[in-house]
Amino acid sequence: MQKAIVIDLDGTLLAINTFKHYIGFVGKLACQKGRLDIAVALAFWVGLRKCRLTSHEKMKRHILKHSAHFMNQERLNDFVDSILPFRNGKVYECALAYRKQGFFLCLSTAAPCSYASLIAERLSFDSVCATPMPSQIHNWKENVKEIKCKNTLKQLEKHHLTLDVLMTDHYDDIPLLKIKKLKNIVVNPTAHTLEKLETESINFELLK
Repeated sequence: MQKAIVIDLDGTLLAINTFKHYIGFVGKLACQKGRLDIAVALAFWVGLRKCRLTSHEKMKRHILKHSAHFMNQERLNDFVDSILPFRNGKVYECALAYRKQGFFLCLSTAAPCSYASLIAERLSFDSVCATPMPSQIHNWKENVKEIKCKNTLKQLEKHHLTLDVLMTDHYDDIPLLKIKKLKNIVVNPTAHTLEKLETESINFELLK
């Protein structure tokens, strides 16, 4: 079986929260195009979330539902153009170095597949495991924590791959970090993340 390196997106491959940028991009474009219905819907769900009146997952599902048809392929490509400059060069160089050793590159993220798949394509990843669009699945769930772990392992198994290296910045990936493998690489972690990893006795290398 071929070895695989799994790389997180937000805070790891890109040094930003891509979904926050997506909300801002869609909201601004919707106003420019006279789609105030979309802009208001986004503001409503972001406001609910800021007031802690809804979960992040529910906010995300509704924002994706309201923006799906508006964000066609051309607009999604424009959005990806706007966020790729935030790429972490060290992480990408590390990924390419593993590719030269014969590793399969998998991008695994909580970001929606609508633009995560484009990022994976642009940066020549072999596959992507991301949050599906709400219209694509009945029992919709965000690709995060235990669900992300399950989906990632399922995808690797489908391609006859083993998880040998993981790169992430966040303790949300503890389920994946706890899996026995060759190496965990943690990128620019917060003190809280380091504390969580220590509590779980997870071995890792730091990439700053």
